[in-house]
Amino acid sequence: AAASHLPEDTWQDGWVPVLRHLALVAAAGPKSASSKAFVFLQRLLMPSVRVSEEDVILPLGSVPFRMWQDCCEEVLFPLVSLDFAEVAESRAGLDPDDATMRQSSSSKLLSQVVLAHMPSWTSASGFPSLFLRLIRVIVKQAQSADEAFQFIFTESLKNLLLMISVDPQFRELNSGAGGSLLDSTWAAV
Repeated sequence: AAASHLPEDTWQDGWVPVLRHLALVAAAGPKSASSKAFVFLQRLLMPSVRVSEEDVILPLGSVPFRMWQDCCEEVLFPLVSLDFAEVAESRAGLDPDDATMRQSSSSKLLSQVVLAHMPSWTSASGFPSLFLRLIRVIVKQAQSADEAFQFIFTESLKNLLLMISVDPQFRELNSGAGGSLLDSTWAAV
């Protein structure tokens, strides 16, 4: 069942640690556990992804942008780069191809989360810097990936860029650096 409002302390003290632990499992857990962790992250962070009536439904629309920003910094960005100190040893034991697949899955999840919530985020003053950081994180991982895996990262970027390019609301956003956010995004790519 869904509540209509999610208190800030419940999000920050309750849900962000849960999401972070799921991200840790997704980043460095055994393959089967990692796959399940990605599914749970997707179900929790994406308002439209529900499999059954028993799924936990968070009132994501009531989560202020500032708290989403923290979630991106603490959970999603480190997941894309597999940059969690807590699992450095486990991550070091991953097959390089498996690690890259996890990063590319994370990139796809991050893009989906941003696209799903972007309509409510674009009015926040911190959105342009968060969005440009997201682009830089994905581009960095795409550039450092083996050629065989670059396609997966570029697919996430391509889909994200396609969606923002046709969004009239996004076209109106200022990057904070004197130009449009769309132009700044293309320059970062």
